[in-house]
Amino acid sequence: MSADQLRDELDRLLVDYLEAIELYQQARHRLESHLKSASLGFFDLARAKLALGPANVGPARYDLTEHASHKVVRITPNEAAKEQEDTTANAPSWRFALADRPDDEDAQEEATPVAAAAAADSDQLHPTLRHRARTTTSRSDTPPQQDTAVTNPAVASSPTEKQPPPRPSPLSQFAALPPPALRASATAFTQAVQIAVGIVDAEARVRECARRIKRVRKGIDRRREEEEEEAAAASAGESRN
Repeated sequence: MSADQLRDELDRLLVDYLEAIELYQQARHRLESHLKSASLGFFDLARAKLALGPANVGPARYDLTEHASHKVVRITPNEAAKEQEDTTANAPSWRFALADRPDDEDAQEEATPVAAAAAADSDQLHPTLRHRARTTTSRSDTPPQQDTAVTNPAVASSPTEKQPPPRPSPLSQFAALPPPALRASATAFTQAVQIAVGIVDAEARVRECARRIKRVRKGIDRRREEEEEEAAAASAGESRN
C-alpha cells in the first residue's frame, strides 16, 4: 500500500482505539459504581448472619471438600479477528468472559478414571477368553472366525448414560434453605466479579488496538524511507543526465 493509504488506515485505527478506550473507561466506571454500592451486599450478609446466627455464616461452616467451581473464566481465541485480514478490526485476539461451568465437564472428569479401570480390566480378561476360544476351536474343528464371538458381557454391555446430578449451591453449606438476604449478597458479589472480568476483556481490546497502530506506523515509516530513496535515486539520475 502507498503511504496515503497507510495514513488513512492509521486514522481509522486511531478512531477504533479511542472507542476501545471509551469502553474500557465505562467498564471501570461500572465497577467503581458497583463497589460503592457493594455496601448493600455486606448489609445483606449481615442480615443473613442475624437470621441464621453468626456461627452458621462464617469460615467455620465452609465445606472444605473438593467440589467443581460453578463459574469459570473462559479465555477463547477470537475467530473473527483471525478470519478478518483487515487490520482496522479492533477485536482482541483473545476474549475473556465469566461463564457458568457446564455439567458435562463433571461427567467427563468422573468418567475418565472409570474408563481407565474398565480398559485395564478388559486387557486382563481378553487373553484368558481368547485362550479358551482357541482351545474350544481346536477341539471342535470350527472355523477361526468364531473366535470373535467370545466376548466379555461386562465389557460389551455399555451402561446407559446417566445425567450428572446438579451441582449443589455454595449457599447450601450455610443453610438448607438460604434466606433471601444471603442470596442477594451472593448475587451482588458475583456481579462484581463479572464486571472485573469485563474490564480485563476491555483492556485486551485496547492493547490489541495499540499493537495494530504500532504496526501501521512502522509501515508508514518504512514506506516513507522507500519513497525518499526513490526520490534521491531519481534526482541523482537527472543530475547525471
